[in-house]
Amino acid sequence: MSPLKLRLLRTGFRLARVAPNGSGRMALRLFSTPFPRRSLSPRAAKVLAAAEVVPFVHAGLALRVFRWHATPRVEKPAPTIMLVHGWSSRAARFTRWVEPLTGAGFDVVAFDAPGHGASEGRRLTMPAYVEALAAVAERCGPVRALVGHSMGAGASVFAVAGSELTGLQPVRAEGLVLIAPPDSADDIFDRFAAFVHLSAAQRRAMKAEMLRSSGLDHGLDVWSSAALLTARPVPTLVVHDRDDEEVPFADGVAIAETPLADLHAVEGLGHHRIAGDAGVIARAVQFLASLSESSGRHSDLSRAQPASHLRASA
Repeated sequence: MSPLKLRLLRTGFRLARVAPNGSGRMALRLFSTPFPRRSLSPRAAKVLAAAEVVPFVHAGLALRVFRWHATPRVEKPAPTIMLVHGWSSRAARFTRWVEPLTGAGFDVVAFDAPGHGASEGRRLTMPAYVEALAAVAERCGPVRALVGHSMGAGASVFAVAGSELTGLQPVRAEGLVLIAPPDSADDIFDRFAAFVHLSAAQRRAMKAEMLRSSGLDHGLDVWSSAALLTARPVPTLVVHDRDDEEVPFADGVAIAETPLADLHAVEGLGHHRIAGDAGVIARAVQFLASLSESSGRHSDLSRAQPASHLRASA
């Protein structure tokens, strides 16, 4: 967003403070509307063109779902890894992951969320993203693990460990790779509200409309990845840049302090380049390849004991 557009947006919300309910609903529409869809790079387009496109309709919307098969092909079904992109992104964000994962013996599934990429739709909320993710996982699963970036990381946690929040059957994955993950949905709303200069009343109205329109009967403060993975631990690799300017490094640290989680801290990659970095991909593939052994090793651990330590690697 250009400085001029941001200034005009903030001025508009400031003038609308006399009507907090209406302007709060307007803020939610803005918050839930992805940025304009960008064109694909030739490299990403080539990788997507090589995928099997899985016909899929969810909630009346045609979603673009891609599948790549393990190489070399094996007689028994290969384990499936699902790639879950972030806000205003698309499956193409993960095209650099396809060759390393298929070469390691995995099938790979990725999809454009509603309102993103080549999928239909105009708006998206976190509950709607989790529902779409779970539907794709059911169609293309079973899923060995989910790899999520930013909002996609949060959606992945809620899909696997947040069934009490979403009311959905959990996606039964053996592991998670969370790249630049936000912890609290409530904090995400607060950061957006501060960015556009909403008043306290406008902020409350925006959150209330979010809960009402999504049919949720609890506050956003319970939508915490760290809390969910503490109550329902899953082997997890958290990858976060120490100087991430969009999602604080502290969010990744909080999630990595949960049971069965490790932190892989990086520097100089920021919030976006981290999702396509060769070193990050190699570390994630190593983690995914070790999941079967790790899940067996941890199977006798309590699923309700919080971690008291943090394991980090540079």
